[in-house]
Amino acid sequence: MTDNGPDPVDALAQAWGALDPLQRYVDAAPDGPMPVDELVREYLDSHDPYPAGTRVSTRGLGAAAEWEPATILDRPGSDEWTVEFDDGATAWRDHTEIRPNPAPGT
Repeated sequence: MTDNGPDPVDALAQAWGALDPLQRYVDAAPDGPMPVDELVREYLDSHDPYPAGTRVSTRGLGAAAEWEPATILDRPGSDEWTVEFDDGATAWRDHTEIRPNPAPGT
């Protein structure tokens, strides 16, 4: 796997920001909506898009860093997940290095 599409967390954060009353208030302020990277940090502080046990695709351990299947083990930080590759190796990944597993047959 070489391309797993765009990072879905940006879209999740923007959808949350459009519905969350406090975030809508902040975005209506004179200095306008907050940048997407700040919105993502706010979103990840209270949401977990990749709970433990979720099958995902993530950057591998090799020099080429191809996308590989893995399972989320835990979330040690607001933008950090421990993943276990199918061979048993583990690594820490942030949201930019994780994608939902595509549906079987796609």
